[in-house]
Amino acid sequence: MNPKRFIIVFSVICFSPSWTAAQPRNVRVCTPGLSPAFTYLNVAVERGYFAQEKLHVEILAARGQLCITALLAEQIAFTTNPTAFDLMVEGRLKGKVLYNAARGLAHRVIVAPEIKSYADLKGKTMAISTFGGFADKLSREILSQHDLVAMKDVMMLQIGTADLRYAALRSNKVQATLLSATIRSRLSNRDTGSLTTSRRPTSAGR
Repeated sequence: MNPKRFIIVFSVICFSPSWTAAQPRNVRVCTPGLSPAFTYLNVAVERGYFAQEKLHVEILAARGQLCITALLAEQIAFTTNPTAFDLMVEGRLKGKVLYNAARGLAHRVIVAPEIKSYADLKGKTMAISTFGGFADKLSREILSQHDLVAMKDVMMLQIGTADLRYAALRSNKVQATLLSATIRSRLSNRDTGSLTTSRRPTSAGR
């Protein structure tokens, strides 16, 4: 898995074939959670950008996998879940990428205070949102870059939203989780550290 691909597709919108063909006036969009990273959709609604295209957009928040399921079932018109792009590449989803809202990967691995390097994660547990989701795939890629194998060296625990993963980290149920910059700024606490997501292992920082 190429980490550069995650940089390219983070926060993209993928339209289903039925929507592009029929363009119904009332459409639904599913975002993987209530992250501030997706507020551009609310701004577009409030400023009437969708209305200019004669669209009434309803914004729904759910787990990333539920967004994908709803898209495959054509219950929603588009999603900001980047996993949709992976499915398109694999040929399991037909759609179109219309917009990329991110210029780079703003994620960091947030860790318990005792974790000072990626080597310290061996034998520990890392929280993810859902197996097969964006956080899961990216976490596995980051671990592999630091010579760690998910589910062998580091256990992966499916917990859910960023808030739940962070709570599990604070309670020491897990020792690491992947969070975006916007979520980190809202949940930041001096009792946790972080590791860079670059290929070169570095010490944890505040």
